[in-house]
Amino acid sequence: MPDTSGTLTSHLAAGQPAFTTATRVGGYQVERPFFPEDPAALLISAPYEIELTSYAPAAENSANADFAGSYFTGDGPLEDIGMGMCRFIRSWATVPATRTLPGSIGFTYPGFLDLRPPFSQSVPTQIEEEFFLVGAGTAYATPLDIPFVQETQVLFSAGVRYGMGAGSFFLNNGGAGTDPSSPTLAAYLALVDDDDADPASFSIIAQAGTLQRHAGNIWGRRVVSVKAL
Repeated sequence: MPDTSGTLTSHLAAGQPAFTTATRVGGYQVERPFFPEDPAALLISAPYEIELTSYAPAAENSANADFAGSYFTGDGPLEDIGMGMCRFIRSWATVPATRTLPGSIGFTYPGFLDLRPPFSQSVPTQIEEEFFLVGAGTAYATPLDIPFVQETQVLFSAGVRYGMGAGSFFLNNGGAGTDPSSPTLAAYLALVDDDDADPASFSIIAQAGTLQRHAGNIWGRRVVSVKAL
């Protein structure tokens, strides 16, 4: 007879659960990926056992009663531990708060008609990461429903559109023989003044928002902004 000691003791002992539903068999492991800035952002996991024929994942975005604001993010691979039983790791996560991070990129600034040509330089950035829970019953059914944040653009009256960092155009205020830009040069210079006066102001979205899965149905949207110069 094969040695099953330590494998099914908890399953067979009197008073123990029948394991027809997933049963936690060990303590929680809790990670804080954004500590200390956001100590409430948690990644939670624990080992579970169940009869293999009874296994089913938890309901989408279901909560863990031991952790307020947590949502089910998935189960790991099922490990066959013999006698019709399996073990797996079940995980949850909380939705992180919006984060603002520093960074730097090379960015090409627009020219000013009759004043300066376009130019490129390395500049500080403000990176905003905002997190969203998606799925049935939430504000966004799928990640594609999360609002898209477009890079700051410049439009000319002829319908020509550029990303602000394209570096192949000149901002102007209109007038004889010119195709007025939107924003106008005057409006752009007002942004320069605002950004110069406020260290926290970054008026130009340099890179359109990108989505990345954080955990399960929790997605992060990352937007990179620079100051107007």
